[in-house]
Amino acid sequence: MTNAKRDSDGVPPPLPLDPVEHERVFPVAGVCSVTTPDGAGHGILCTLKGAPCVLTPAHVLGEAEDEPHPGLFDRHERETRVLAARRARVFVAHRSCDGTVNENEVAVTRLRLLPEVFFAFSPAPAPGRPPDANRMDYALCACDVETHTSETSTSDSQNTLSAVSSSKRADFKKRTRAALFTRALEDAQLSETCEPGDELHLGACVGKETRVSDVAWRRGFVTAPPRRRRDDEAYPYAAGLGDIAASRGVRATRVSLRYDARTVSGESGAAVTSAPRRAFGELDADFAARRKAAHALGSRGRGALVAMHRAGGEGEDGEGVMVCEILRDVKETLAVGKVRDAAEEGNAAVAVAELAREPRTSARGARSRAAAAAAE
Repeated sequence: MTNAKRDSDGVPPPLPLDPVEHERVFPVAGVCSVTTPDGAGHGILCTLKGAPCVLTPAHVLGEAEDEPHPGLFDRHERETRVLAARRARVFVAHRSCDGTVNENEVAVTRLRLLPEVFFAFSPAPAPGRPPDANRMDYALCACDVETHTSETSTSDSQNTLSAVSSSKRADFKKRTRAALFTRALEDAQLSETCEPGDELHLGACVGKETRVSDVAWRRGFVTAPPRRRRDDEAYPYAAGLGDIAASRGVRATRVSLRYDARTVSGESGAAVTSAPRRAFGELDADFAARRKAAHALGSRGRGALVAMHRAGGEGEDGEGVMVCEILRDVKETLAVGKVRDAAEEGNAAVAVAELAREPRTSARGARSRAAAAAAE
């Protein structure tokens, strides 16, 4: 008796296999140039609940005069930061999306910071110390497209939107926002997924101020991942920094990581993204092909947004703040505002709910600044 399921050669059909799941591929992360009277750096173009924002280190916007309270910032420092944000100049280079320049030309767009719409920050740590939960060294500010110029390598001519009708200008802004702000903070890679030796891509602007022309991406590897809590027995590096970190004599905190990507001074705010990892069940040849495609020109920077570069120099490891920890801190800041606004209106329900919150089960992690504000 023959098997009806066998083919003409008598070979049984292959068993059905689940498809190999790869990590999500994003559009190339956007990086802009940020210039203030106190210095210059970079910023990451992102969205928060769909609103366009710029994420940059707080020290790029300047230092406040007064020492802030741990975790909560006084009014003077906030006003200083908002003033610094308004004085910042933000430029980003990208391919034109409105057809006013040629395909091989680069459009340089200026962004207007809107701290009155949304502004969240955490001060920088003391010199020589790594960032921690109370001093994460970031500023997240709402922004919008302001002007547009065209710039090529052979000509310094600049075009503005002054002669363009208001309808075309609105259409340009809409299309430019869609082209630039393609990364959501909510999609940031969790710190628990970073391991020693993981490959990273670091993207920094080429050029300064209005002369920014492109974003250069470099390779690097994690040398000190974020520290886990000491009660996390499932993670072998819970009680320390890991073998690689210990051998290099570097420090990392729960909100930061270190990597050996080549960095230079003035690149604070550069984007740090993940690189392809081998998926479960993926063949060696398929993984090698994916890695080769990811390292090709123009393909780096499409991984998950891991960190914001804040410090580093030639001959030393770079240091970045985990974007997922920045998102948690922003959520905590918003929760503090809700508690205080509700208290001013005589509504105690928000404070009661915050006091009853289980820290470890919340997307905000173990932070409890909102609970402290509710207890006041």
